[in-house]
Amino acid sequence: MDRPLLYVSVVKTPLLAAAALVLGLSSLVGCSEQTSNDAPILDSVNAPLSVEAKNGAYAIPVTILFHDNDAETVTHVRCRVGSSFDTLLEIPGPNPTRQSADVTLVLPASAREEAAKHPIELSVVDGRGAESHAFSTIVVLN
Repeated sequence: MDRPLLYVSVVKTPLLAAAALVLGLSSLVGCSEQTSNDAPILDSVNAPLSVEAKNGAYAIPVTILFHDNDAETVTHVRCRVGSSFDTLLEIPGPNPTRQSADVTLVLPASAREEAAKHPIELSVVDGRGAESHAFSTIVVLN
């Protein structure tokens, strides 16, 4: 009478182990999908060819088109000019379906010399920190 009970116990153990293995693997797959974060893609940048200084700064209106293949919300625009200027601009009213932003880059008058040597590099950053490849544009600072 003990044998069937022992037999059931032996059968249950491999089944439980297999079930635990399947559940463990499926939870690992789920984790890897949740933690992956593709960088957003910057599609285009529209900026003026030149701007004039006003009150010791250059205000550059920029329209940016972008998309994010994993539907993350794009929250910031990063602007770099050479090695001396690097800033993050918040995108007003970000949401996951938004694919464009109008921002104004404000460069100090001291950035004129650096901007004459280097293009303005723009990228977009999603809410989880992934950053697109940079897009370079030249704006003459008069």
